[in-house]
Amino acid sequence: MKFNLNFGFPPQTAYACMAETMVLALEQRYESYTLGRELTVRQVEEISQLAKKHGFKLSGFRSFGRALTGPEIEEIKFRATGRRIIPVMAK
Repeated sequence: MKFNLNFGFPPQTAYACMAETMVLALEQRYESYTLGRELTVRQVEEISQLAKKHGFKLSGFRSFGRALTGPEIEEIKFRATGRRIIPVMAK
């Protein structure tokens, strides 16, 4: 599906929030679906099914306008566990 929108990403790529809005519009559901922090697993599963229905798919993680590599994602996951190495400061 072509929407003729350019977010500065590779072709056929959009922010997740915009993709959600497009999916809801295709379903003629004009509502604030995931507004705020009260997101449920049910909502995630439902929007995922609707997105698949309309041919949407995940395109990977991006940060500061560029795609993250597998090793970068693994490093982020490693650091998120709290097992990071703290460098020793030279005297």
